[in-house]
Amino acid sequence: MTNLEIKKALKNALCTNHSGKMEGMVSLSTSVKLNPYCAERAKIPGSICSKCYADRQLSYQHTTAAKYERNTKLLTSEVYPVECFPEILETIGRFEAFGELFNTVQLENYFNMCLRNPDVDFALWTKNVFILANGRKKGLQKPKNLTIIQSSMFINKAVRKTDPWVDKTFTVWDKEHAKSVNINCGGKKCKKCQICYHDNGIDEINEILK
Repeated sequence: MTNLEIKKALKNALCTNHSGKMEGMVSLSTSVKLNPYCAERAKIPGSICSKCYADRQLSYQHTTAAKYERNTKLLTSEVYPVECFPEILETIGRFEAFGELFNTVQLENYFNMCLRNPDVDFALWTKNVFILANGRKKGLQKPKNLTIIQSSMFINKAVRKTDPWVDKTFTVWDKEHAKSVNINCGGKKCKKCQICYHDNGIDEINEILK
């Protein structure tokens, strides 16, 4: 593709029409249906992946599913120059609202999106922290405007940070176990809350199972 075609494809890859808690923000996501790590974890009893809301939604939201499949092929196959990424007007942006890291190519593309938009605070959710380590081996440097959140693979089991690039952790709890933890995610819009997007002393994010 030419740079002009790449710019158009990357702009079209963004989602800017969120409703609910992500209203008023931008996201860039890939498809769980094309990610082998998601498929394997979905088979594990007690894993959050076995109850994946993204997989359920993409099963009937066919237009969105097709878009995220295109995003997967676009973002995981080639690293694009910083100047090819779109400039965005929103104050916060989320990577992988519906998917997961696949490889270091994708990680570098997300880094370049951050570099293109230094005044936007981004957050990336992932269980694949080994890809972060692979990125460092490749010589990548984490952008200052990116918060990386390590998600727990299991419901009701808090995860500990296992990589120096991880800033916060994210755990999902069922209603029974949620009574014993501080549920600080859900019930409010991300743009108003923003605890996931800044260095604010809150390192553990907890949400009730949807």
